[in-house]
Amino acid sequence: MRDTPQTALPEMPRPIETAADAQTAIVELTEVMDGLEAVVVEETALVRAGQLRKATDLGVKKTELSGRYFKAVERLKVSRKLLSRIVPQDVSALARRHELLQAVLKSNMVVLATAHAVS
Repeated sequence: MRDTPQTALPEMPRPIETAADAQTAIVELTEVMDGLEAVVVEETALVRAGQLRKATDLGVKKTELSGRYFKAVERLKVSRKLLSRIVPQDVSALARRHELLQAVLKSNMVVLATAHAVS
């Protein structure tokens, strides 16, 4: 009989139950977005300057922050109705912050695609 590898089920995010939980989760996501944005801005600047090796060195940090970002987003998505009801102003601010991050990511992707096409 063969040993079949067990695939781990994805961890369910902790539910958000109170306004304090919601604010903590939003602050955590905002901090992750700030860190991810900083890394992406640095990577973009390095690629534009032709310092591809230094830009590549940011990959581990970018991957770690991206993973934390997706986990934090999933946690908020699970509780989106509750969040809209108990902290609507924070949800609006988070949406605006998310739009800013998306713009930075879009610019980064254009620069990376251009560098890839040139190399």
